[in-house]
Amino acid sequence: MAILLLTSTSGSPGVTTLAVGLALTWPRPILLADCDPGAHQAILAGYLAGRSVNGKGLLRVAEAHRDRRPLREAVLDQTLPLSAEEESRRLFLPGFTKPGSAMHFGGVWEDLADALDRLGEVDIDVILDCGRLGPSGLPARPGLSGTSGWRSFCRRGRRLGRCAVACGVAGSFVRL
Repeated sequence: MAILLLTSTSGSPGVTTLAVGLALTWPRPILLADCDPGAHQAILAGYLAGRSVNGKGLLRVAEAHRDRRPLREAVLDQTLPLSAEEESRRLFLPGFTKPGSAMHFGGVWEDLADALDRLGEVDIDVILDCGRLGPSGLPARPGLSGTSGWRSFCRRGRRLGRCAVACGVAGSFVRL
């Protein structure tokens, strides 16, 4: 199982485009998760041509977390097909719809990391589109302490396989 975390050092160097391209050509079943706290919805507005998500996405995953429902199932339930040709092989988890929504997701990140880790049990790899780098490194997430939080996120994924962080501008992959 692979977990690939994509982020950028500035505004829009093509990380989302890279994430979609990788997801559409990935050789195994894949889940592309929009984890950008900026609520840009670029994949929905661009590649998916404004398709309605019917309320699906990360906020519903947070509700499942609050209700203590299994997150792996909640994540899979909240996905949309990324391509019509291979609905079950290429999945998309929509991100935040409002800029302030990510602030309320703090307690969910840690358990979401475990749920994404467990997608390997059903043979699904994961690509995370995490937006731009924060002032102190990888995007800071409430409940995770900046870079060390993402490092621990990736280390959990490494138990089942490999994890890489891609920096969109450099286009290079760094193993943790």
